[in-house]
This record gives sequence, C-alpha cells and structure tokens, in this order.
Amino acid sequence: MKIKSRLGVYWRNRAALQIGTDPRAGVVIAGLSAREQDFISALTVDRSLPEITRLAQQHGLNTDRLYELLELLHRARVIDHPLSLPGTGSNSSPGTGSNSLPDTSSSPRPGTASASLPGTGSSRLPGTVPNSLPGTASSSEAKAVSAADNLETGGAESQAETGDAAGMLAPVAGRHICVPRLDPLGVEIVFALALAGAASVVTFDAAPTGFADHPALLNVSQIGTGTRVEAMRGALGMRDLQLEITVTTDPLNTKTKAVATTRGRATAAEVVADAAVVTAAGAINPLECDVFFQAGIPHLLVCSEDVDVTVGPYVVPGQSACARCVYEHRVDADPEWAYISPQLFTRPPGFAPLLELQHAALLAARALCCLELCDQQLRIPPPPGIPGLAAIRPGATCACTATDFPPLDIPQPAPLVSESPTVIADR
Repeated sequence: MKIKSRLGVYWRNRAALQIGTDPRAGVVIAGLSAREQDFISALTVDRSLPEITRLAQQHGLNTDRLYELLELLHRARVIDHPLSLPGTGSNSSPGTGSNSLPDTSSSPRPGTASASLPGTGSSRLPGTVPNSLPGTASSSEAKAVSAADNLETGGAESQAETGDAAGMLAPVAGRHICVPRLDPLGVEIVFALALAGAASVVTFDAAPTGFADHPALLNVSQIGTGTRVEAMRGALGMRDLQLEITVTTDPLNTKTKAVATTRGRATAAEVVADAAVVTAAGAINPLECDVFFQAGIPHLLVCSEDVDVTVGPYVVPGQSACARCVYEHRVDADPEWAYISPQLFTRPPGFAPLLELQHAALLAARALCCLELCDQQLRIPPPPGIPGLAAIRPGATCACTATDFPPLDIPQPAPLVSESPTVIADR
C-alpha cells in the first residue's frame, strides 16, 4: 500500500498535512501530531502491512490509531493497493479478500469531503472546477471542444491531405526546438517532434538513466549505465525516427541552442532555438523558464498534474502570460501554495500513464505551430474526459508582458578622494 505516486504529501502548515494539489484528488488532513504527519509522509513508498505496522511502532502509534489513519486515507481515496485490515468490517471487493478495504484507486474523488475520524479532520483542497485554473474564468464547453479539435487535427484540410499524424504536425518541420528535460513527458515530446520532422532538438539533461525514466529509454540503456541523451538517440533509432539531438551544459548560451541538419547530418552552423517545451510533473517551476524569457525564446509549458495533463500557456516573452502568472493565480486561490510549491518542485515526479502523455505530446507539438494557446491552457483529463480550455490572464504583479522598463536608478558611488603624497625634501 502507498499513497498514489502522482499526489505527493506536503506540509501545508504546522497543523495540517496536504495530500495532492488538485481538488478532485487531494485532501487536507488537520489535527495530526508531528509523529503522525511523519508517518503519513513515509507512506509514499509501497509497503506491506507488516512493514507499515513496524513503521507505525517506530513513530509511537498503536494498532488502533494505525488502522484509523489507514481508514482515513482510504476514505479520502488517496491510496493505491489497499491492504486487508483485520477487524475493519469493510466490505470486500473482488480479489481483495474478505476484510480488505475496497480498491478505489482508479475512481475519482467525489465532490464531498471525506468523513473525519477521531482526532482528525479532512476536507477537500481549495481550488476550482476541472476546466478552469485558480483565479481564471472557465471557457464554455463548446469553445473548449472546438479549440481542442483545432489543436488536435490542425484543420480538416491538412489532416485529409496527409492522412497521418505527421500531417497535423507539418508546420514543426525544419524547426529547432529546446526540450530542457528528458523526463517521460519530455521523451514523448521528442518523439512527437521527430515525427513532425523537426530539424533538431537540444536538451540540458545530461543525467544518467534511472528507474523512473521512460520505458523507451530503459529498453536501450540499463539503469545507470548511460545518459538519457544517449538512450534517447537509441530510442529514436529503434523507432526509425531521424532527429539530431544534442546536449548543452550552458543554458545561458543562446547561440548554441540547436544545430542545423542537412540530409540527416549535423553541420557546424550555430542557430538559436525557435521555441522550447518546458515539461514537469505537478507544476512548472517559474525559475526554470527564466533562461528562455531572458533570451526572448517562446516556450510552451506542458505539465502532468495530479489528474490532468496541461498544455500551455504558450509564452511569448513580452506579449503573453508566463509561468509566473500561473503561479500567481494559484497563490491568489490558495495562499498556502507559496509553501506547498517548493515542496512540489523538489519531490520525485509522478507522471500520468504513457497514453495520456502521448496525447499531450502531440497536442504540444501542434501548439508550437500557432499562437492559439497564448494566455490559455489546454487541460486534458483522463479518458473519457474531454479536453477544455482555461484562460490565463497576465498576473497583476508580473512584468512578463511589459516591453519598456524604466532605467534602474542605481546610486552612484562616492567619488574617490586621493590625497597628494607628502614629499619630504632632502636636506
């Protein structure tokens, strides 16, 4: 049993613990002692009942309190693989045993708060409905479906002419794209760009392969035996996709963002990336987008959240809303986000299933060809949900759309006063 990998556990404040960041999947639990908070935080790793019992003893929890906490987590629908708890009196479900808690890992949270247990109180997370962002106005369903169709098909004529996925991504051909991170979502983005005929891709990710990497990378390179870039090249070759991919350790050098290719071979020409795709799990860290903002490179934000996978906004420096605007909207809706987000940025990422990542990657590659996602975000729910648009207004205190900045009024240093050296005359 463990807490769902996409949710995560965060300290909301000294008196409350938060699981997840989406109101449809997360919950806030108050009234826990410090030891109980530490115990729940340790449940992000899959453990058997004897292991959990031993962990509870280490945190000073008796058996009754342990079962109360596990039942609370079950009712909140935030756990995978519920365990058989003796004496719980729960109804059995197929394949789980007579005293098992029903497995609700695949069903979404209802719109009501979970029932509280003695000594604790749980409630839904503050937030908004699925098709809107905190602090923004949700679009109508007709507009959302229409915009999603336009992004997904690239227009009826282009799809009819080509009859394949490459046709809808044709405008990406010949472009130089930066994909900073080769996480599972970034790998799917690279596959989509290769399918679309992008000229080259550059990444900042020189990390070795790990157990949480995309299966396509692990099919090429065993864990820890090579880098993600090397495995990415091998994965492209296994799919018979031609794409030059390079790695740079100097993100600030905007003149080496990509390399030009001719007939599949890299040339020595230096070019600036046409655009970038910033990927993450949970939420986009605005600090990671600063390098593209300073270089004036448009960048698309793609994120695998607790429930949805989001594509957008498409950030045009000086013209449209940016990652900090999204952050500000979250803080406006929930001030505690300022404390939760640093924990989210540093936790091990939990991504959506590959099928959902592939869908988002195709839409992201398509979004690079147009400005339809400027000041907007496409939210892709799990099947059979329909993608919807959320408006992203520039933040009130963010200067991302400013074009003219006043000169900095830097005080001048005091003048250096040097006294004339004293000359001692010879006698």
